[in-house]
Parts: sequence; structure tokens; C-alpha cells
Amino acid sequence: MNKKWFVITFLSMFIASLVLSSFAFAPAAMAKGKTATKIRLAGSEFFPQGKGSAKIKVVKAKSEFQVEVEHVKSLAGQTLNVFVDGNQIGTIVVNGLGKGKLTLKSQRGDTVPTIQAGTTVEIKTDAGVLVTSGQY
Repeated sequence: MNKKWFVITFLSMFIASLVLSSFAFAPAAMAKGKTATKIRLAGSEFFPQGKGSAKIKVVKAKSEFQVEVEHVKSLAGQTLNVFVDGNQIGTIVVNGLGKGKLTLKSQRGDTVPTIQAGTTVEIKTDAGVLVTSGQY
């Protein structure tokens, strides 16, 4: 019976130490002032094969917002408009492989949009046709 209690006590202490040690990493990351959030952009009914992503990264006072689109080869050579909460923030030129990217960096003077829970990201053609979209 003593052996069972020893094993139970040892395992309980081991699990507790693992749980408590994991909390040490979160404050370390926060102390460095780093946060990053990425969402998936899904294709629309007009471009169901289209997909992409949007990522906001903040390191101390610097921020970067990146939007990517892919699998839209039918739009090769076209300029797409990127919207955040209905406001156009930039454009993407689709390459011959059906991919494109927009990167905005505050450190080079770009206006990086404010991103929070519920913020929508949309990529549309010049005619206003939705290509991909997603929400934080």
C-alpha cells in the first residue's frame, strides 16, 4: 500500500510541476512584447478554389500586416483590392501561378490596420467580386 501512495504522490507532483512550469513561458513572451495572429481566408462562391491567409504581428511598437491569396490562377495579372472592415488598405497583383501578397509594415511608414476580434478581411476584384474572405 505504501508503494501505491508513493507512485500516486510522485505522479501528482510531476503533473503539477509540468502544469506550473508551462505558465513561465507565457510571461516571457509577453515581456518581449510579441504577439501574432493568423487567420485563414476561404474562397468565395465565385472563386471556391481560392484560399489565403491574413496575419498581424506586433513586436513592441512595430507592427506588420500580411495578406496572401493563392489558387486563383484565372486572375493572373490582375490587381485585387484588400479590405479590412470594409476599408481598402492596399492591392495585390496576382502572379502567373495564381498567388499574390500584400505586406504593410509600420517601421517603413505603412499604415497598418487595427485588428481585433471580429475584424473582417476581404480580397475583391476591381469589379467588386469577392475572391476570399475571413474573420479574426
